[in-house]
Amino acid sequence: ELVGVYYRRGLSYETVNRWPEALREYEKAYLLAPEDPEVANRYQIARSRAQSGLPLKAVLFFTNHTGTPGVENLLTQELQLQLRAQARGVYAVLDQGKVSSILREQAAALSSAYDEALAVDLGRLLGVDEVIIGVINSLEVSKRTRINVAAKILEAPSGRLVKEVKPFTYSFPAGIDQTNWWLEFPGLAAELAKRLNQ
Repeated sequence: ELVGVYYRRGLSYETVNRWPEALREYEKAYLLAPEDPEVANRYQIARSRAQSGLPLKAVLFFTNHTGTPGVENLLTQELQLQLRAQARGVYAVLDQGKVSSILREQAAALSSAYDEALAVDLGRLLGVDEVIIGVINSLEVSKRTRINVAAKILEAPSGRLVKEVKPFTYSFPAGIDQTNWWLEFPGLAAELAKRLNQ
């Protein structure tokens, strides 16, 4: 109940562009219910708006060329978590639950291809300053499991390239195979987040 009270107060302040007050209320709600995607989303937006110059980012999508379904969703979720952990007050990251719902609802209507134009359109809809997209080129499971990944940060709504992470190959620890490689995705996401933040 208390989460709802703080959330509604935050919305009231947000409506009249009183972002510091909105942030204070959303933060109270977020501390009580950090797992609620809408609360987390509003909190991140308020952080961005209340702290002038704090860019709001969203991890949108990775196109998957591996032939292994679901790899892109796992990387997207883990990257969002790692970016949040590495943000250190330099930027705010929109909650993945909200991004996923907008992606499902709007992507088909906006474009038939997951590309930069779609990313910029989605960034506009989400009200973020920057969007992150990428591609997973290969997943090799042999003696040592490896994955090849590239990513970009694009400014919304201009579409200007802010940062590009050229394709790199991440090697999972020894002993990781097709039965457990997904457990090591936080390591891959941490490396990708570090490269995006350099």
